[in-house]
Amino acid sequence: MRKHGCRLILYPDWLQTSRDTVIFTDESSKRKKWRNDLKTLFVYHLINIMRMLKSLVFSCCLLLSGLVWAKDEPKTVKIKTSAICGMCKARIEKNLAFSKGVKESNLDLKDKVVTVTYDPKKTNEEQIKETITKTGYDADTVPADAKGYEKLPACCKKDSKMSHHE
Repeated sequence: MRKHGCRLILYPDWLQTSRDTVIFTDESSKRKKWRNDLKTLFVYHLINIMRMLKSLVFSCCLLLSGLVWAKDEPKTVKIKTSAICGMCKARIEKNLAFSKGVKESNLDLKDKVVTVTYDPKKTNEEQIKETITKTGYDADTVPADAKGYEKLPACCKKDSKMSHHE
């Protein structure tokens, strides 16, 4: 066995510059080069993987914190209506309950004011007023929709002289 003999060495494809590259070297330098190349390659890839994981964790933290801070609190609005009786109260509250973004509604018949709690991401005050007017009632300064008003029972109309259901 020769100490400094030459041998034909074929490295794996990922270490070669081209598929036909053949490297001639002696046995001891072959082992050193092979070990050094593997160590260097391993450390290089390990560092890149750690960088990617670090940026991935950082991105996830930013995304989660953004979702937490972006959460809007529900808003509450009070709207003066032309409601008269308990049927009016039930009709307005029912229609508001089916409106997108409305969490809660309560009509006070003494003051004729409906208090609505809603999600500002899904609806706004104008859309709530529009729902009330389409039901057939005035909403603050917005007059009732004519079609909605015509569908109201006679006792729920503003100019009604009938007794009201409380």
